[in-house]
Amino acid sequence: MILRFRRARRVQSTEINITAFMNLMVCLVPFLLITLVFTQMAVQELNTPENAPAQPDEAPPQLVTVTVRGKQLIVGDVGGTIRVIPSTAAGYDLNALGELLRDVKAQLPNEDKIALLLEPDISYDVLIQVMDTARYYPGEAPPRDMFPQVSIGDAPALAGGKS
Repeated sequence: MILRFRRARRVQSTEINITAFMNLMVCLVPFLLITLVFTQMAVQELNTPENAPAQPDEAPPQLVTVTVRGKQLIVGDVGGTIRVIPSTAAGYDLNALGELLRDVKAQLPNEDKIALLLEPDISYDVLIQVMDTARYYPGEAPPRDMFPQVSIGDAPALAGGKS
């Protein structure tokens, strides 16, 4: 009986083989470090509206707005609509928008803010294209700022409910 207990106490210790795990880590860590560079995202800087009251001695700003509707672009300012640019078969006419915003910038050289108002079903790609068109002068090789401070918001609903 004593022999039986002595045999039970003699449990052999086994070593943990971590060679396969170390091989995995040696391959995985450099791969993750290399792919980290490719996962960077482009960041668009936007301005949010301020809640501070306007100073009484300041002239009211001429806020230029571009309203993106389903089938048209509406460019306006404080005085109302400047021009409606209808969509073409290929989509929104961003060249016409760029030329119109160039003319507006010529009339308001000190203005650098623009508001983009979009309907809820407008795609993100269209938002970025319109934003880039409003930010930079069209057709210039090194891009030059036109309206660099962009704010975005929801387009007001139409009275008839049509775009």
